[in-house]
Parts: sequence; structure tokens; C-alpha cells
Amino acid sequence: MTHALFGTDGIRGTAGTFPLDVSTVRRVGAALVKALPDENAKLLIGRDTRESGEWIERELAYGARLAGSTVQSIGIAPTPAVAYLTGSLEFDAGVVISASHNPYQDNGIKVFSGAGVKYGGDFEKRIERLVADSSWDVPAGEAPDVPRAEHLRKYLDHARTVLPNPLALGPVRLAVDCANGAMTTVAPALFRELGFS
Repeated sequence: MTHALFGTDGIRGTAGTFPLDVSTVRRVGAALVKALPDENAKLLIGRDTRESGEWIERELAYGARLAGSTVQSIGIAPTPAVAYLTGSLEFDAGVVISASHNPYQDNGIKVFSGAGVKYGGDFEKRIERLVADSSWDVPAGEAPDVPRAEHLRKYLDHARTVLPNPLALGPVRLAVDCANGAMTTVAPALFRELGFS
């Protein structure tokens, strides 16, 4: 019997309790890598601004690295950035640590394929079966920080190419409220580069 980890939008829960406790998050990281076809998979992680995001990132990466993966973090980044960069930089999978609009004490784990598309049913069920499989374990140890990669520049360049030319709008005043969310690392820089001040 497997525990259902994934809901309609990844794994969600209160940080620090099942399924977002340390041991389960480590197993999810390892199971994700075990479920991928390449045992030397490259994994990209981004997260939102929730306090629990840093330790969840460390623990998930710890399990993934012990399963054979190379892991990089882009730190605080919006979900579309992780999806785009996973595909364009040829990572085998991407992970977003975020609970979107849920209360601050919650968090979540969303998994993207190497094409930058959110994984669904069958792949998530495979991860759940692997997490529940008692024939393997993640060794104990302290989870180190995840190596940081400066890939957000590539996402900013992409976003600039898909947005309309702001000069065509004429004189415009723009107010942006990122609500202390994941866009704080992207939106101010993007709109400055588009000519807004």
C-alpha cells in the first residue's frame, strides 16, 4: 500500500509534517531520480520565498544527489522560470518548491520533465511507489547547501523576447506588487530593462 503524496498540483502540506517532513522529502528527492531514465540525471530546483523553502531544497537535493543526480539551484524564482530553464538548459527534471496561494506555513513540491512540462499521474505514482518501498533507504547525514547557478539571466532574456514592445504603448506608468513572492527576483529587473523606472 502506498501513501498518496501527490495531489492536483504536486505534493502539498504543512512544512515539517508528512509529507513535507525531512525523511519523506529526502526520499522524494531520491525517488525522483530513481524514476528518471538516466541514473546520472541533472536536476534544477527553484523555490518561492517561504521560510521552509531553504531546508526543503537542501533535503530534497540531498536525497537526489545520493541517488546519483547532479543538482543546481536557481534560488528564489517563479514557476515558469524553472519550467523554461529545465527545458532550455537540458536538465532531466526540474523542481519547484512552492505552495502558491496556500498559507505561509505550507509548502509544496512540483516536478517538471526535461521538456519543462509538469509531470502527472503515472510518473507521480512511480515516485509514490518508490518512496513507500522499504527495500532501500537514504543514508543519514547533514544536508549541505545546494550549488547555486546563475541561470535567471537566460529566463529574463527569454521573457523580454515574448513581451510586447513597451514603447508601442506610449507613455505608461506601471506599478508592480510582487507580494513578497517568487517574482521578486525577476519582475523588477525585467521591467527596468524594458524601460520602466
